[in-house]
Amino acid sequence: MSFSTVNIELTDGGTDLVPITELGPDRARCIKGAQATALAVFMARSGASKGEIRHEIAHRFGYNLARTVAEVRPDYRWDVSCQGSVPEAIVAFLDSCDVENAIRLAMPLLLHVATKFKRVIEA
Repeated sequence: MSFSTVNIELTDGGTDLVPITELGPDRARCIKGAQATALAVFMARSGASKGEIRHEIAHRFGYNLARTVAEVRPDYRWDVSCQGSVPEAIVAFLDSCDVENAIRLAMPLLLHVATKFKRVIEA
């Protein structure tokens, strides 16, 4: 397993080196997902509003965060890749009012997929 660092520009204009574990063959997308997650957490802990987080992550990383969990759910298919799961996780956070609500919003996405997977296996 190899390690690299990624430069993340902080909202105060500074930069910080963040170690990123290279998890898969598509390192650029893995790093992009890790950066988006780290920036969202950093901004939230620094007091940024959800609107500011939504705008910054969508602008920097090109994720479609204009959706709600209700809009994502009908067509959602489990995708192990960062580009297929990080935006949906961030949308669940942005739609939530607290930690418990974020989990309640995100879990049906996983359960919806698990139910379909079970039907395929049983067939």
